[in-house]
Amino acid sequence: MGMAAELLDEGKRGHRTGDDYLLRTYHFPTTKDFLFVAVRKSDYTIVEVTASPSTLTGDTARLDTAERIEALRGVLGITAAISTSITKSGNAIIIRPRGLAFTATKLPAERLTWLGHASFQINAGDKNIYMDPYAGEYKDKADVILVSHSHSDHCDVSKIESIRKSDTVVIAPTAAVSRIGGNVRSLNPGEKILVGDIAVEAVEAYNYKRFRSPGNPYHPKGLGVGYVLTVGNKPIYHAGDTDFIPEMKDLKNIYLALLPTGGTYTMDNQEAAEAALAIKPKFVISMHRWDTDPNEFKKEVEAKSEIKVILPNPGEQLQLEIADLIPCLMT
Repeated sequence: MGMAAELLDEGKRGHRTGDDYLLRTYHFPTTKDFLFVAVRKSDYTIVEVTASPSTLTGDTARLDTAERIEALRGVLGITAAISTSITKSGNAIIIRPRGLAFTATKLPAERLTWLGHASFQINAGDKNIYMDPYAGEYKDKADVILVSHSHSDHCDVSKIESIRKSDTVVIAPTAAVSRIGGNVRSLNPGEKILVGDIAVEAVEAYNYKRFRSPGNPYHPKGLGVGYVLTVGNKPIYHAGDTDFIPEMKDLKNIYLALLPTGGTYTMDNQEAAEAALAIKPKFVISMHRWDTDPNEFKKEVEAKSEIKVILPNPGEQLQLEIADLIPCLMT
């Protein structure tokens, strides 16, 4: 007969026998208990489900096995028959697959890859998103392409054409539209667009202290933008090419910030650290590094905050996760 479950959190990383796991936490309002689903991140195979009665009410009542398995089908999108082993640990019920493993079709596949320089690929559900196509390899066709400005190291037209489909949504500031060509959605600071369930907002990005010549900044105001891209309720801020500008202090609830740290044309390590401390994201990645040492940026940020600095290598893929979840009850 099944019972309704509410998704509370997802993404805690656990370490069991050397593997990394995605943890999803569900709440069953009718019984006031919880369901913790551990999934191997490499292939999204469910390895363990822990059912815990509520510790708030002290109620030891729990869904019986049939109801819980049926609820598990609904919340995770499982259609195949499920064969399980059931064990108990204190007041918790632990459900593990037995025989053939089963996978969850509704689990998110939100992943980010730093391709190099200021170029990123984000996989969000069935959407493939590229930001500032230039560095790295481009094997997958794009559903969405975001371009911060018209400079060739952020807007490689040949790369854009190689991943563009007839229905690809290309988003760029007005000053870059003619360089890209074709059907491009112009987005300027303060404007927003919704692509499916992905929200894109353009924000300011410019130089006020770095100049080609007196009075001629590398990136004048109006040339380019940064973006706040929200996928799976995770706001990701791509700063574009910019100095540490006052508008950054207005950004709220950023999950992941992608900040240039290379200096000359953008913030250097010290300024980017100041920007990170002002923005207060959960995580930050150094990009547009040139030949500078991003560890200087990492050291400064982590010494003065709880922000986690991630320094991936080009081509390295990261799983987008939410920290600070209810502790996993797996044994």
